[in-house]
Amino acid sequence: MWSIKQKFSLKSRTAYIQRRVLSIVTVGLMAGSILVSGFFIYQNIYRTLSDANVVILLNSAASIDAVDVTEYDKAEQLLALKHTPLAIAANARDIFMYDYSTSTVSAATSTKK
Repeated sequence: MWSIKQKFSLKSRTAYIQRRVLSIVTVGLMAGSILVSGFFIYQNIYRTLSDANVVILLNSAASIDAVDVTEYDKAEQLLALKHTPLAIAANARDIFMYDYSTSTVSAATSTKK
């Protein structure tokens, strides 16, 4: 006959003791995180409800602001001016041509005695 001591020996149970400890620690951490989350929600429930109330009030009071028509017309004119090409005069000076002679006045004064 098989004895209970042979069937459940300590040698066969030691292989799984690390996994059992790890599972107990994991379950303990999960339960602790649930408790901490519940405590946080309990402490901040009134602030959360008031913030939700503010959001609901702000969403219901949304309205369209009045548009200043004169400013809109001015902006429209400026946009139209921006998109029109600039006309350059035909007699404009070419700033990249350096062979033009410049008229300078001599700084030296001649003195005849």
